[in-house]
Amino acid sequence: GRLVVPLKKGFASHYWERLVLACIGDQFNGDLREEIRGLQLSIRDGFDLIYLWIRNSSPEAVAAVKA
Repeated sequence: GRLVVPLKKGFASHYWERLVLACIGDQFNGDLREEIRGLQLSIRDGFDLIYLWIRNSSPEAVAAVKA
């Protein structure tokens, strides 16, 4: 599954950098570390999208990642 985070122009670079560094630095704890499978940044005309790919798309897993 995946989570999609739409962002106004100008905000994506900040969040993208923090998210990538958190993944590289292994900053996620416990089960959350096992759930994350990938990241994607999509630059659009009026907005940007950050995709967080997760192993399990169950409501519990999605809630844990959102928290």
